[in-house]
Amino acid sequence: MVVFDEDTGLATLAVGSRGTAARRLFSPQVAASCASPCRALGALRMLGGAYAGPLAAYKQRFPGLGPLSGVFVAETDTIARSFMGTFSALAERYGLYLIASGDLPAFKQSRAGADVRLFGDPDLRPRAALGVRGREPAGAQPGLHLGAHVRFVAAAPMCCATSWRPT
Repeated sequence: MVVFDEDTGLATLAVGSRGTAARRLFSPQVAASCASPCRALGALRMLGGAYAGPLAAYKQRFPGLGPLSGVFVAETDTIARSFMGTFSALAERYGLYLIASGDLPAFKQSRAGADVRLFGDPDLRPRAALGVRGREPAGAQPGLHLGAHVRFVAAAPMCCATSWRPT
């Protein structure tokens, strides 16, 4: 059993081509001129722009979605694939139980073309998309609360190997 005691999934926010600008904020050149909190908030802002399409769709579905939590929700497909998918594959490959946390709302898979184009990771050419599921009560956030972590134990591959969507 391997236990990660930090928010391990947080690092996956800036993976892929959509995270390039956000990753640059953590380069040594920028680090010397901007404190960590400044870079973190700047990165979230840049990611909000990079995920503008999914973010707009989720804001329409969840009108109370805030600017910071919205970035986490918009990246559901990317985070689920890179974090949960990788940890599940590692657990299976090495015969381990991995325990880690990440900031993810409840999500489900979709193979609908419009969902895949909007929510799927363009770097992967997905055949399905992962996204926030269902409608929440009026004004509620879609199951995501910063500081509250979804904990999971991955002992086998995740059931969805492609992309996910909101319903």
